[in-house]
Amino acid sequence: MLQLDKSLPFGFSFPFEFGFVPSTIGGDGDPLDVVVLADEATFPGCLILGYILGVLQAEQSEKEKVTRNDRIVAVPLSVKTHEPLISTKALDKKLISDITNFFISYNEAQGKEFKSLGFGSRQRALDLVEEARKRVRKKGK
Repeated sequence: MLQLDKSLPFGFSFPFEFGFVPSTIGGDGDPLDVVVLADEATFPGCLILGYILGVLQAEQSEKEKVTRNDRIVAVPLSVKTHEPLISTKALDKKLISDITNFFISYNEAQGKEFKSLGFGSRQRALDLVEEARKRVRKKGK
């Protein structure tokens, strides 16, 4: 079962797969977001086993409230064309720009500001996932 959080603004479509890392709580209080760079479109509710490349570190602002809202960047384990990728440093600069600009425009259309703090390493992304899992365990106590 899926719960619709919100629809994309008219004219927008994700240029990649977008979802969340299960059993995590990110800096914004929601599950940790993940951008999956896949060659094929998937479907809502699809579980993708992925290899984490890094993280788009970001702050999101709405009505003077600033929250951290990082996006993990991954590739599906089953995608052979991305096997040489081992970090976000190996990504095409245009792709990095496209991902960043999408989130800036997407948030702007919702009356929010998205500020990129740059791309972080694979290790930084893994640390964020572990921190987000710890929040879930702490909340469960």
